[in-house]
Amino acid sequence: MKDRRYKLTKACEDSFRQILQRPSKDGEIQAHHVASFQAHMRHIVDVMYPSQYFTGEVLSFGSDDGNQLGLCTDPEAEKEDEYVPSLIPPQNLPSYNVKAIAAGGSSSFALTYDGTVYSWGVNDEGQLGRGDIPSEQLHTIGKVPLDDTIIQVSAGNTHTLFLDMDGTVFVAGQYYTQEYGKWMDRNTLQELEQAQKEGKPNLLPYQLTTFSQKVIKVAAGNNFSAALLEDGCTLVTWGLAMDGQLARSRSGGAPPVDAPKDGQQHRSFDYEKPMLGEYKNVFDDKKKTNVQVFETKNDMVFKNFLTPKPVDWEDSLNRTVRRHIVDFACGDRHLLVVARDDGSFETRVYSAGFNVGGQLGQGDLEPCHFLSPIRFLDKKRICKVATGLHHSLALNMLGDNVWAWGNSNNSSLGLGPEDAPRPVPTPQLVSFPKSIQGERIVDISAGDSTNFVITDKYNIYSWGFNVNGQAGINSDVMDIVERPRKFDPMETVQRRYNPEATKGWVLQVAAGGQHTLLLVKRFK
Repeated sequence: MKDRRYKLTKACEDSFRQILQRPSKDGEIQAHHVASFQAHMRHIVDVMYPSQYFTGEVLSFGSDDGNQLGLCTDPEAEKEDEYVPSLIPPQNLPSYNVKAIAAGGSSSFALTYDGTVYSWGVNDEGQLGRGDIPSEQLHTIGKVPLDDTIIQVSAGNTHTLFLDMDGTVFVAGQYYTQEYGKWMDRNTLQELEQAQKEGKPNLLPYQLTTFSQKVIKVAAGNNFSAALLEDGCTLVTWGLAMDGQLARSRSGGAPPVDAPKDGQQHRSFDYEKPMLGEYKNVFDDKKKTNVQVFETKNDMVFKNFLTPKPVDWEDSLNRTVRRHIVDFACGDRHLLVVARDDGSFETRVYSAGFNVGGQLGQGDLEPCHFLSPIRFLDKKRICKVATGLHHSLALNMLGDNVWAWGNSNNSSLGLGPEDAPRPVPTPQLVSFPKSIQGERIVDISAGDSTNFVITDKYNIYSWGFNVNGQAGINSDVMDIVERPRKFDPMETVQRRYNPEATKGWVLQVAAGGQHTLLLVKRFK
């Protein structure tokens, strides 16, 4: 692990040296960019290959309707929401060396320092990756049977991605839509056809071998996934997603459905039935006539949806400069990407997909089937993005500003009811309380409608939907947290477990559908 940390840090340093060799009009500005970008890249190193010192225990709170909190010890006990952060008991999660956490729709994951993954929660589509778990054991936390050293876990609604140290991706679970049924990842068409006949999901992690390079980062959304390849420039997507979130409808040959304005290119394409299958004439005995029935075709689904392929960019057709991916996030039905041009420290945010809430940040509510820049965020030095159900967040490199946009229901944007019309298609600056002064925001996370930020002083703020207590603030006090509010998860933990551990750091937060996980380091 130490060797991996060193190699990644050295690679970041080498990339800085290459850029600094180029002439600059303003050395002071360039130096500022270097310092900001180095701080961000060091954070990435710490997340992927953390020092053992930055490991800890897991707290959970919010809805527990599917045992996703990991607090239950009795399978017959009534499932109750947890309205304050609670420590997962050591007998449930046998590790104090958790280095990363992930929360899906109703599933939870903990990744330990040695690369072991534990999972718990809902397993209706096999997303826990632990096989066909007997009903009497669904309340338990168990080890995911992976022989490889895992460095990242990303949880979607009904599927989960696991990335190992060698750049290999594993997937558990499957994709599900009411209209087109259930589909799972497979490496060949023959394997997919056999899997569809059997009708079973990936109950155990399945190794994907369809990438052209090793993978260095993954993200899971609702029914779709994204992966960054080893060159740092190639972003691929796949999954059963038809609303443009794969960002490759244009190159996939889908027919356009919109009328371009003022000579601009098509933004929306019919990436659904024409790409999934075909209509067939079937004789209806009752009507005594032929009727058209749509039928999905395995080969079309495999080629157009389940095979990882590079995304399209707005300027893909006439671009010559390489684009480096800084960060990306998969929402319910939209995709956000932060990128920078080769030789530049200026970053730009791009979005694609469904846009009914304005979550693309393009200033309108129209869908977009390729990655288009959010021009409002140009020159804002964005380094990280997060995606919720129908809203989005962005954090700048200095850690002093967070922007939010999209559907403002349940105060998911943290703007307050008087400041947030519905929807909000243009990024708005989130206002934080005075208690955050002197601190830098280093991480952001978005659940369905609940959001969190962590500062460099290891403090945490939350806002949004809180009916189940998923914002970490007792919902007896407020069902909706209208604006960012600081809370101390250590207060409740200290009262219930190990009173001597009076201090603690919040290292990481993972916001799920209606529940939340915190990774904390407790000490005296």
